[in-house]
Amino acid sequence: MSNRHIKRKLNELQYHHIGDRIHNMEIEQRRLANANFNLSRQIANLDKLHSSMMELLENVEGIQSQIDKTVPELRGEIAKLEFTSAQLNTEQSLIREEGHNVAKSVQAVAVSVSTLQNERDIIKEIQNSIGNLQRDVEQLKSLTEIQKSLTQKQIKE
Repeated sequence: MSNRHIKRKLNELQYHHIGDRIHNMEIEQRRLANANFNLSRQIANLDKLHSSMMELLENVEGIQSQIDKTVPELRGEIAKLEFTSAQLNTEQSLIREEGHNVAKSVQAVAVSVSTLQNERDIIKEIQNSIGNLQRDVEQLKSLTEIQKSLTQKQIKE
């Protein structure tokens, strides 16, 4: 083999290796371009996610602020309701006690009415007895008058 032939073969080998390398570099460049494109999309998505997270954080802070403003008002309303509930419980207790007192009073009135009815019945009996006694007295007076007149007639005779 001649020198020239060897050189030519060497050049071909070098050219082959350079072609393979260029081909490999082109493949690597496409892969890197795809990876770069995917990375750019991921970064864009992360930016969107970051923006959404920031919006969400602002909304949560707004809600927290509203809650911070509302909680004292709610506590005040709860305190008012508790106070009103305590008042109602007190009034309910007083009404129960008053109801018991009224029941006792009604019971006492019922006993008094019963006693008065008994006394009225006794008074009616006494009035009937007095009426009977008055009739008896009137009859006795009549009889006494008759007896007197008969006695006077007999004396005159």
